[in-house]
Amino acid sequence: PALSTAIAYLRHKTLRDRLEEITMAATESLRKSLLVEVSKIDEKDSGHERKLARAHRKGLLFLFGATDAEKFVETMTFFLIAAHQIHLQSSSKCESKGEESETADCT
Repeated sequence: PALSTAIAYLRHKTLRDRLEEITMAATESLRKSLLVEVSKIDEKDSGHERKLARAHRKGLLFLFGATDAEKFVETMTFFLIAAHQIHLQSSSKCESKGEESETADCT
């Protein structure tokens, strides 16, 4: 997919809102499945970070299946890059106007 397409998608209010809704539902479902797995991991264990990563992968696989889990991660990463580009473009416009990026006109 083209980055410009992802940026346009995120700039479209209805599509952005739907993506956010779907992402929040998936994230909440993943969080619930992770709570069970993470509760079994002892932070004092030297390999706890590796076990957390494994629990996260297991949760994604449970939620989506192998192929869709990979696609979900890829898609979310791509939208993250697009959102970052939008932020950089907005910040650049604000700097050229001499405004702060937190103002309503510059977000």
